[in-house]
Amino acid sequence: MGLLYNIHVSNKDVAVNETDKMTADWIDKPDLVEYYEEMETSTKIAFDNYIR
Repeated sequence: MGLLYNIHVSNKDVAVNETDKMTADWIDKPDLVEYYEEMETSTKIAFDNYIR
C-alpha cells in the first residue's frame, strides 16, 4: 500500500532541511519520463496511471 500526494505550491522556493541525507530539485512533468528507468516499481505505477 502506498500514498500519492498531489501538492500545489505558490512558488518553487522550497528547500530540503536535511541536506546531509537528501537533495531535491524541481522537475516539470514532461521531463519526468527521463527518470523512468531509475524509478522504484511503485513510483512507475503512479507515474503510468497518474502523470502520463
